[in-house]
Amino acid sequence: DFLLCYRNSRGFNWAYVELESPTKKPLVKSGRSSAKLTEALSQISDWRNWLRDNIAYAMTHLGLHQIDAEAIGFVIIGRRSHVDPKHALRYRSLSSANTTVLSYDRLLEVGGSTGAI
Repeated sequence: DFLLCYRNSRGFNWAYVELESPTKKPLVKSGRSSAKLTEALSQISDWRNWLRDNIAYAMTHLGLHQIDAEAIGFVIIGRRSHVDPKHALRYRSLSSANTTVLSYDRLLEVGGSTGAI
């Protein structure tokens, strides 16, 4: 949905953000990823793949300075109450080193405690 950029003393920092509905559940009853979550994670993967293949084009023609195909990613989906406690470990394991899955509740907590994400 979005490619965000902010600049600090290290230069430009990029992040992929996929927003899904707060009413969509990240997991189905069995604890597996829902179709919407799988789709959102795939979209971030697709953008990373596209950038790996087209990094020079993105920098030169799109003006995406210091873009990094391996930029962090965020998938924001559902509410905390949508995750059955017995699947909490599975839910946490969906986040990886460069992609974080979080609920809208968590987004509000993170944004509210620091003033920004």
